[in-house]
Amino acid sequence: MPGWEVPDDPEAWLRLTEAEGIGDGLPVIPPTEERVAEFLASTKRAPDEVISAIPPAWGQATVRALAINAVMAGARPESLAVVIAAVGAMVEPVFSLMSVQVTTNPVTPAVIVSGPAAARAGLTSGRGYLGPGHRGNITTGRAIRLVLINIGGALPGEVDRATHGQPAKFGLVLAENEADSPWETLAASRGVDADSALTVTGAASLVNHYDSVSTSADEVLTNLAASLTVRGTNTMQNGGHITLLVSPEHADLLGKAGLSRADVCRELYERSWTRESTFTPSLLEVVRRRRGRYPDVFRDGLIRGVDTPENLNVLVAGGEGKHTVICFSSSSAKTVTRAIDPQDLV
Repeated sequence: MPGWEVPDDPEAWLRLTEAEGIGDGLPVIPPTEERVAEFLASTKRAPDEVISAIPPAWGQATVRALAINAVMAGARPESLAVVIAAVGAMVEPVFSLMSVQVTTNPVTPAVIVSGPAAARAGLTSGRGYLGPGHRGNITTGRAIRLVLINIGGALPGEVDRATHGQPAKFGLVLAENEADSPWETLAASRGVDADSALTVTGAASLVNHYDSVSTSADEVLTNLAASLTVRGTNTMQNGGHITLLVSPEHADLLGKAGLSRADVCRELYERSWTRESTFTPSLLEVVRRRRGRYPDVFRDGLIRGVDTPENLNVLVAGGEGKHTVICFSSSSAKTVTRAIDPQDLV
């Protein structure tokens, strides 16, 4: 690794990462030349090819630099394809990576992968996929976070000014549960027709929506829409995108009712009303000013929790249980979808 002598000793390397500020606080794998070479063999790209510069430090994200961070994260070589595509998506202007990197908000990139590349990288969408025990999800997400720190310069507590932060900032990557979904992949619904693709969006807070009593699509939608109106979220106050990780059991009710993904987004948009009278005058003034660009958000003393149907990302994820996870984003981090390049799937 340029600039450092890399001892093949986890304890020694951990001390070095702490001293140099190039880690995330967890133990890391030493990125020896042999380990990095194994990752570079998983792509046809040249090691010095620059995928992008990453703000705010504008470090050059070469393929080699991405591989080094993936090694440090404990990822599989096959995860490098996901890291490369995610970096390419995050630097698109609509994602507003600069804002994500330096804000006091705890927003972090959430990466949703579909197609063979997900299984190849060891990603899962089964039981507990957002928690421990899933190396592919955890280490691929961690590789992306290390890239944001080590190449982008978002040092926690310094450049990254998040007031609280959140555990998801260690990394949030998941596979879409295509097997249990009544719909096409999220990427396909967003116009990306590829065997493997990923979607990057913002996740400022994750809310578990628990609904064990609904027995119809109508009930599922009514209860879920109510959970989209939490007044303290960025999306309620400023607008923005919301991602719904719909459990297979909830998705089954929606699918059996013949609802397409677009139908679900439209219904949630139409039902996500809350009363203006429950807001303090000062907060209501802010909401009216910041979300006024969407005139249909306000009607007869009511406020919608969703700006437009298109601002909802809906996909199936998870295992058994009647829980759906709501990922509220920040107003600046819009959703980006990209194909995973076949040259990275060697």
